[in-house]
Amino acid sequence: MSQTKADPTVFHQLLAFTIPLILTGLLQQLYSITDSLILGNFVGQSALTAVGSASPLLNVFLFVITGLVIGCTILVSHAYGARDYQKIGRITVTFSIFLTIGGIIAGVIGVLSNRSLLLLLNTPVEFLEDAVVFLTIMMVGMPFLVFYNLSSAVVRGIGDSKTPLYALIITSIVNFSLNLIFVIGFHAGIAGSAWATVLSQILSAFFLLLVMRKMLRNFQFQASLAAIDLPIFQEGIRLSLPRVLLSFLSSGGSMLLQNVRNGLGYDAVTAITTAYKIDTLIVLPATNIATAVTIFTGQSLGAADHKRAEEGLRKGLQIVLIYTVVAAVLLVTIGSRVLGLFGISDKIVALGQRFFLLCAFFYPIMGIKEVLLSYLQGCKDVIFVSLCAIAAMFVRVGLSYLLVDHLGFDMIAVAEMASWVFAACLAYWRYRIVKNRSIEKLK
Repeated sequence: MSQTKADPTVFHQLLAFTIPLILTGLLQQLYSITDSLILGNFVGQSALTAVGSASPLLNVFLFVITGLVIGCTILVSHAYGARDYQKIGRITVTFSIFLTIGGIIAGVIGVLSNRSLLLLLNTPVEFLEDAVVFLTIMMVGMPFLVFYNLSSAVVRGIGDSKTPLYALIITSIVNFSLNLIFVIGFHAGIAGSAWATVLSQILSAFFLLLVMRKMLRNFQFQASLAAIDLPIFQEGIRLSLPRVLLSFLSSGGSMLLQNVRNGLGYDAVTAITTAYKIDTLIVLPATNIATAVTIFTGQSLGAADHKRAEEGLRKGLQIVLIYTVVAAVLLVTIGSRVLGLFGISDKIVALGQRFFLLCAFFYPIMGIKEVLLSYLQGCKDVIFVSLCAIAAMFVRVGLSYLLVDHLGFDMIAVAEMASWVFAACLAYWRYRIVKNRSIEKLK
């Protein structure tokens, strides 16, 4: 996302950066869905449900990783906008060392504690052992997952959204091939699927390591331990901590939500686990559009171009609204057919489609919320962004427990939609405040 006069319009520039992000996000979800299709059809419904029950715990670690790399992304985008390439190098080396060590520690903690945590979540005994196996193997690959996310964040921060896509294309092919070999060929079940994922993540981490080394050489920066910059790390942590806190609270909220879903029975758990596979796939492009807005905003403000940042927000909202309306229509019309591909019963398909019918037409509100919060994040207003998300999680969890006896399965969709509306209203209110402050400064 360079900012010279020869650049295309903001709309086309933002869209050009967003498309590889969307393709990357879709491919990541297809990666996960492919695993689920193979497990559902060649191992059974119980394997799918075991993965779904383990996911909230795995997400505890994934959310923390995401929170930490957000600070790195913001710093890189601002440094790139200011053309401070030496700082980009110091940011990259510093975060790579500290976060990789953190990933190793997180992996060890996850391996040692997963069974106890699954029992706390009221995980049904029918698939407890499969969930333990899945989580244990995934935690072994945690350091590589950390490095993959960090590398992608740095590369995207300088405006390159294509390289992470190329890395994911390669690893998706490897993951699919290994799933066929391990699950279908060797009959390794859920363990085979988990090992296919971990080995693919290792490959992607090494690919992006080579890319980052080349990038630093292009910036004429020599990576070494002497390049560790504690003030930069402290600033990154300051930007990341609100998101990390959000990650912990969101993970706790996810576990509370999983607990209330588990109480609805086997069919409901399997239905929502499968429906969320598709829902996440549909929602993800809106999140990717929002990520592009964060980076665009950071680069624009790094170059002290507030008008360009505002234009990026407007165009981001236009893109996300177009997408979410189309996505809602598609989900309502073909959602049940896609659910049927997972090898689940007609009764479970019907439950999943009911969730889609309730949620789909609130997608535009979800998209507006994501873009507004991402703009504020690009402005380094990370504390508010995290507080807003935390408040929305409280709304979602609270309504779930309040409404479960009255609405049953439907409370899952109702609580989620209410949290989207609540967060969108808060985000717009905050945006107006930030905008008025910027106008006052320009005066």
